[in-house]
Amino acid sequence: MNNDRNDDRNENRRNDRQHRLKELDHSDYKIAEDQPDIDGWKILDTSGKKVGKVKDLLFDETALKVRYIVTNLKNGDWFDDDREILIPIGQAQLDRDNKRVVVPNISPDLVSTLPHYKKVDDLTYEDESRIRNSFAGSTSGDYNQENFYDHEHYDEDRFYAGNEDYDRDRNTGTSHKVDVVEENLEVGKREVDTGGARVSSRIVERPVEERIKLREEHVNVNRKPVDRPADSRDLENYKDRTIEEHETSEVPVVNKEARVVEEVSLDKDVETREEVIRDNVRTTEVDVDRLEGDRNRNRDGDIADRDDDYIDKNLKDRNRDVSARDPRNRDGDVAERDSQNRDRDFGKERRDRNS
Repeated sequence: MNNDRNDDRNENRRNDRQHRLKELDHSDYKIAEDQPDIDGWKILDTSGKKVGKVKDLLFDETALKVRYIVTNLKNGDWFDDDREILIPIGQAQLDRDNKRVVVPNISPDLVSTLPHYKKVDDLTYEDESRIRNSFAGSTSGDYNQENFYDHEHYDEDRFYAGNEDYDRDRNTGTSHKVDVVEENLEVGKREVDTGGARVSSRIVERPVEERIKLREEHVNVNRKPVDRPADSRDLENYKDRTIEEHETSEVPVVNKEARVVEEVSLDKDVETREEVIRDNVRTTEVDVDRLEGDRNRNRDGDIADRDDDYIDKNLKDRNRDVSARDPRNRDGDVAERDSQNRDRDFGKERRDRNS
């Protein structure tokens, strides 16, 4: 059941894109005569690497604006695949003099993220969101389908920025600007090693001495001449006998005792100091000078009314006019149409809506 609902939603999205987007080669429109037909032109990046060539254009039939450049990658410097991708019109720049299209924001990695394009009937909202995210450098985005194309990626003016004739014709509407740049001083902190202390221990030996008094015994044999009569006690000792006397002496006894005599440790004292950082920052100063001109002509109304032919040409250049052509006659000759909007070009229909 869920798969059926998803299929219905995808089918509705495909039908919606099919209703709004058309392939120029398979439509009743053609490029205006004062605009170059870029079909078959090379598409390059800013370094001159060939991305591919222009195969077709997808335009919004409701808004009468080109939305995508259908790009064939065959014989490109990055890929040699016979497949097609879509490049938003606002991401490309027209180089009329060299008959080529330049895409500044493109790379092999970006191209590899773009979905393969087969035909407009298979183009879904998810495919267009994926293309927009790839050129925006993001992986996801929630866009409103109603104003999906109200973004610089789909701005035709960016495509014609390199067209000198286009810039000259719409010069009255060009807005010039001066960016005011101001530097801000941002001061942060980081820790640096300014020194310290290291404590290490090792075992060393040193000679020591202590004085001690030792006692020694010595046996002396003393002989003393005697001449007296022997008494009874002497007669008792008048037999074989042995007498002994032992000698003793003191010797030093050495014993060592380890004792903790000192403790060495490390700690830190933290001090806070205030330092004033001084530097120079730059900013843009803008001086506005009023330019004097001939204001009387504007007051008289000589310039207020535009020539209809000039407006027609200006709108054609800005909106990439496409005039009606007979589907049976693909070389651009215009045949007779019925009364229901058969003679169509982008510029004329837009003027009718604005009036």
